[in-house]
Amino acid sequence: MLKNNNFLITIQNLFEKSFQNQNNFQIEKFPQLVKLNFENDLKQNIKIPIHFKFSKKYQFKESQLVSFILMIQNVLEPEYFSSIIQKEDDPNYFVSGFYCDFPLFDSKGVSSEYLNQIYQKIEKRTFQRNILKCVEIPGLSKWIKNSYKIYNEKMDIEEKKIDKKEKKEEKENQALLVKIYPNHNEEHNFKINTIYKLTGILNISSPIDQTEDDSYKFYEDDEFLLASQNYYPRLHCIDFCELKDVYSVTLFDKTFINSQTDLNITRNLLIDFIAKECCYGDKLPATYILLNMLSRVRKRYNSLVIGMLSLNLKNVSNPEKIIQIYQKLVPSIINISASKEDLNSQYFIPFKNYTNNELVGGVFQIPPGSFIIIDETKLSPGKLNEKGVKNINVIKQIISNQVIEYDFQFHSLEFQLENPVIILSETKSIFSTDYIVEMINESNQENENQLNQLNQLNQENENQLNQLDQLDQLNQLNQNENQNQNQLNQLNQENENKNENENENENENENENEKENQNQNQLNQNQNQNQNQNQNQNQNQNENQNQNQLNQLNQNQNQNQNQNQNQNQNQNQNQNQNQNQNQNQNQNLNQNENELNQLNQLNQLNQLNQENENENEKENQNQNQLNQKKENQNQNQNQLNQNENQLNQLNQLNQNENELDQLNQLNQLNQLNQNENELNQLLNHFRSFIKYIHSLNFDLGNSFQEKEIKNQIEDYFVENRKQKEIRIDNLHQWLNLTELMSLSYGSIKINGNIWQETKNLEEERFSRLNKKK
Repeated sequence: MLKNNNFLITIQNLFEKSFQNQNNFQIEKFPQLVKLNFENDLKQNIKIPIHFKFSKKYQFKESQLVSFILMIQNVLEPEYFSSIIQKEDDPNYFVSGFYCDFPLFDSKGVSSEYLNQIYQKIEKRTFQRNILKCVEIPGLSKWIKNSYKIYNEKMDIEEKKIDKKEKKEEKENQALLVKIYPNHNEEHNFKINTIYKLTGILNISSPIDQTEDDSYKFYEDDEFLLASQNYYPRLHCIDFCELKDVYSVTLFDKTFINSQTDLNITRNLLIDFIAKECCYGDKLPATYILLNMLSRVRKRYNSLVIGMLSLNLKNVSNPEKIIQIYQKLVPSIINISASKEDLNSQYFIPFKNYTNNELVGGVFQIPPGSFIIIDETKLSPGKLNEKGVKNINVIKQIISNQVIEYDFQFHSLEFQLENPVIILSETKSIFSTDYIVEMINESNQENENQLNQLNQLNQENENQLNQLDQLDQLNQLNQNENQNQNQLNQLNQENENKNENENENENENENENEKENQNQNQLNQNQNQNQNQNQNQNQNQNENQNQNQLNQLNQNQNQNQNQNQNQNQNQNQNQNQNQNQNQNQNQNLNQNENELNQLNQLNQLNQLNQENENENEKENQNQNQLNQKKENQNQNQNQLNQNENQLNQLNQLNQNENELDQLNQLNQLNQLNQNENELNQLLNHFRSFIKYIHSLNFDLGNSFQEKEIKNQIEDYFVENRKQKEIRIDNLHQWLNLTELMSLSYGSIKINGNIWQETKNLEEERFSRLNKKK
């Protein structure tokens, strides 16, 4: 049967084959034939995607076969449809009117004059189909949706992202109209707030758009119904299954428990988990939270409800933690804020809108098994309006009797509920509940836990300090690396500058050497010139002296001649004497000239020696500078090599550190995934445990293993009623609490140990409440 994505064509083909077999074909049994073929296909392991609402992100296709798990929000008036449709322009052309809002005239159809005669003989061609307005299950937990998402992913069902406008449209249009065909609902009574698994053919396009030409019209009298079907998508149901409560939606197998020991271990682990997650380690409120989760309506005696436990947790400082633990463990919760604004504005009960002729859902239109959490910590002083007062009375009615009255304006209609209630408050609640449990304040609990956690905190601090030290070391290494890199850059720059200076110095030295050679040549020339000049000077000086002497001699001669004209006798003697003197003077002059030459030569030699010494000293200085520069260059090169080695070591260290960080991150990620998988396994085990306890049938009248235990309970109640201000009604509450305590161990029988534990639990609760007073 399931051979085409457009399953309406598949049904049409089945209709054509059946209609051609006119001897055995009965039109009123065609839905049974479709269902039978559908069940045969399911036996061949053909899987169908399951969804909790109609959404564009699931990319539904027209006439797609799909399953939904939905809650009935309203049962609408039934509609009539033609089972066999004859085309107006071709009286021998027939198509099926089942499982569609408009006929599939573009199919092959059945065409025969003989079949037209059979059609004329069919007396009943119009049938009735019921219409259910279904919505998404309110407050459904994410872990249930995720489990079905994984189921759909195995069939390669992909989801697409939708924009804000589409999300807003979906919030305004969350309903799906489900059409139930004959032979499905003859003995079935559809009730609102009931959960169903519905499988059928999805119609997305508007029936009004398809019938604009008036060639075929389904709804001649009910314009509102036509308008509604234009607004909502439709599911033509082939098969449906009623689910008892929200626990029936889960995919867990309730037969997971192997022994009583497994039940006891799971119970203790679950109480410890609740205490740790939301009760600051306090097992007293954790036990009552577990009993609240296990409670459900098991029997009703007039207004007395058996099996339900309403709970008020007092002195709550962090209600979000308690809400989260319910979201993790139970299938569905409705979180009600008891603020003045919400009480005065919201509709807690459904009401009839006669303008649109439909039932408008309220906050408390929820399926059986959903939990109601009322956050009274948001309550603030102020005046309630008429709606707020009405909502307060609705909550009181739900807590006391598990009933709610829908508002039909001219009258009210009572509906029974099966929804446990828990109230979170800072002080005593304004609502009366079966049990009030005092929570340990967060600050007090923290003070008590400080001594136990001190060593752990110290250890964590030490670890953090070590991490900080390692971080500081790493930062220091990075800083050193930066400094080394800067120094390396500076050294490179200095080396480049020094090389340039050395080149300049070498050029300067060459220039200086060249100048020195030039100076030496010039010096030699100057020396030669000076020597020549000195010789000329000496000659001139000697000549001058000789001339002077000659002049003196001439003068003396003249004088002598003038004076000694008469002394002729002494002339020769004087002349000889003068000649001797001249010879002596010439000798002295020659000697002085030689000494002067020697002195000049000695001065020139000293000067040359001094200049040579200066030049040598300068050359030595230049050589020393050059050697110093080479030594500095060698030192810089060595430092550069050391810095490069340090940089390589640091890079290797950073690489190792990065690899270590990546490895640590990978290990942490694996550890987180492992922890998350272990937590999910543990939570699934807890959820299966709660579902298993809900499936147990408990008969309070036959639950006592020994009659003495029931008598002990009654005697204890009578004995302590006056002292602890226990009302007569509390006897039922005690018996109910004992029943839930027994169920928490997986037992449907109450024994002495169960009663003793229940009594101890209640005494501890009373003791804490009286201590606070």
